[in-house]
Amino acid sequence: MAASQPWHAFAREIARHGRAWTVKDPGGVPAPLSPGGFRVVPFWSNEERVRRILARDPEFTGFQAVEVAWDEFRDRWLARCEKEKWLVGLNWAGDHALGFDADPKEVRDAVEAELEGRSVEGLMIAETARLRLREWKQEDLGRVAPIYGDPGLTQWIGDGSPRDQAAWAAEIERCRRLYRERGFGLWAVEIRENGALIGHCGLQDLDGGTDIALGYALASEWRGQGYALEAARAAIDYGFATLGIERILAVTQPANGSSIRVLERLGMTFVREAEHYGKRVAVYGLNSPPKLGG
Repeated sequence: MAASQPWHAFAREIARHGRAWTVKDPGGVPAPLSPGGFRVVPFWSNEERVRRILARDPEFTGFQAVEVAWDEFRDRWLARCEKEKWLVGLNWAGDHALGFDADPKEVRDAVEAELEGRSVEGLMIAETARLRLREWKQEDLGRVAPIYGDPGLTQWIGDGSPRDQAAWAAEIERCRRLYRERGFGLWAVEIRENGALIGHCGLQDLDGGTDIALGYALASEWRGQGYALEAARAAIDYGFATLGIERILAVTQPANGSSIRVLERLGMTFVREAEHYGKRVAVYGLNSPPKLGG
């Protein structure tokens, strides 16, 4: 299962509210040991999230929510976590308070980037057994030509036309704008073992409307090895668990049998036929799984 990193939801809400929330009991704020042996101090980016945990997880019986102003969160809590080499638990959720544990410096950088209206370059979104999904960086522009110069790949993207470097520069900038405005977009996909850039996978608005669609494309040499399925699952998990999206669609051409097989293995089902970039396409969809106790 992908280890999604809820940077955007956490950082954006902290920046918007100017505060974070933690919990405490008579013994103080908890700092349990993680499976990796590090102390972790939990924080949430809005009051509703922390109150749901207090209501659902018996391990938090006797705790109460505590509001922490951003300045105190940064100067006291993040500084102490960094000094003690502790981690910060971000928006733990569910019946057993599961979530992502982050380096305090990266948390501070992410929130400050939101406050300044900029994007942190290359921010990692999800990690799977073999892959990383991360935000595009400007330096990636020099690495995309061998991937997207392949007609066997570009025939399935958009209107099917080849794209030059200027077009991909505009596309990367579009993705980075989406990261800032929506908290998602198409992400770079790379091999964990060696950092090789193999394509993209992520979420985006479908034709500028309100529907959110999965999109992915991998270089020819990396196809047929399960990477598309692995990356797509990570993107969908992030959309449902971190962004709270209720339904994710996907668009594919009927002739693209390998893509249809990936969508079906993801649990997506056929929704309708449509027109996309002047082509007849099949639209598939998947609803968010029901939330336990919700």
